[in-house]
Amino acid sequence: MNRTLRTLASMAFVALSSFVSSGCPGPAPEDGTDLYRLAVNGAPGGSLLSVWGVSNSEAWLAGGFVGVDPARLAGTMYRPGRLVEYGPGRFTTRCRTDAVLWWTHGLTDDRSVRREVWAAGDNGTVLRYRNNTCEVLPLGITFPEGAPTIWGLWAQAENDVWFVGGSPTPTGPKGVLIHWDGAAFTRVDTLPEFARSLNLYKISRLNNEYVIVGERGAVLRGNGTSWESLPVPYSTSDNRLFTASCYGGGCIAVGGTASGLVLTTRGSELSSMAVATDMPAGMPGLNGVFAPDSTNVFVVGTNGFTMHLQQRFAPGYFSSYVPPARTPATLHGVGGTSATILAVGGELDDRSPTQRAVVLVRGDGAERFNFDGVTYNATGALRSSLGGSGQF
Repeated sequence: MNRTLRTLASMAFVALSSFVSSGCPGPAPEDGTDLYRLAVNGAPGGSLLSVWGVSNSEAWLAGGFVGVDPARLAGTMYRPGRLVEYGPGRFTTRCRTDAVLWWTHGLTDDRSVRREVWAAGDNGTVLRYRNNTCEVLPLGITFPEGAPTIWGLWAQAENDVWFVGGSPTPTGPKGVLIHWDGAAFTRVDTLPEFARSLNLYKISRLNNEYVIVGERGAVLRGNGTSWESLPVPYSTSDNRLFTASCYGGGCIAVGGTASGLVLTTRGSELSSMAVATDMPAGMPGLNGVFAPDSTNVFVVGTNGFTMHLQQRFAPGYFSSYVPPARTPATLHGVGGTSATILAVGGELDDRSPTQRAVVLVRGDGAERFNFDGVTYNATGALRSSLGGSGQF
């Protein structure tokens, strides 16, 4: 096991109150940089679930009709999944698929120019976008329990892409870890025994090692060949970790359903974990986290919840700011760059062809946003919904 990740700080759940206790800045002004703008409010075509940022002027969004029977889309202009390109003031759908796409990540060259974009989702769907072409790649793997849902992926190189997943049904496949070597997909069977029965939601990377998070607060680390789990002092269903994001000095993960959980690195060894018991009343479940650098962390969740964490004094210690919610809809993913942040979500509980998306933007000053030919002026309202739909 590479020593770099072993020098990570010990994982510890941190309540929002502990973030606020040290060096917390006062409320930001109404036009402060901590505030998101409601860029797209109610775009048809299903929800948006994740963001991968290429540069300040380019990002990619994945999503689709979460929980909607594809048969109900017959006769419409839509398909269940979509991959969307963002540029300043605009969003353009580039690919449509027959399954919802839960996650997207990609590769850039040494000049931070996009080479290819990957996305994955329901029914074991894997999409690769390169040379302006959308290509769905067959897994070529037999799952006796049925096709898995791929909830997370990490593209390290054209011949080194990792996928994690499971199933929203009790009898579906669990502990799904798949590797693409440039020619074929292979299911990895070297996970710790307990992880093979859990849904795995996201995968991130710190230096030369990967971090996977999933059900029951599961945290795994590995170098691609060997994998090991971290002991956790709990196993309740509400302690699911949905997303992890790693930066130069560590990793941070979020989750929870009825109430939010934040897991962050702290200390000298990644060997122990503790759960904070003093989380503030009313903190919602958290779905997405993005750490663009060693100072800032952006978190999103249900009921339009957003939070900006700033590292203070020592690694793993944060102050927090929670701006007013810009939408009642679920925010499922957040990403971009240090200068341009996109938070995305939608009406995940509306299981009909009218399910719509929402996009919040931080760092794009456009007065109007065009989404597939429709102009949005930050008006309208979305129906309130719960988060994590389909992630059971």
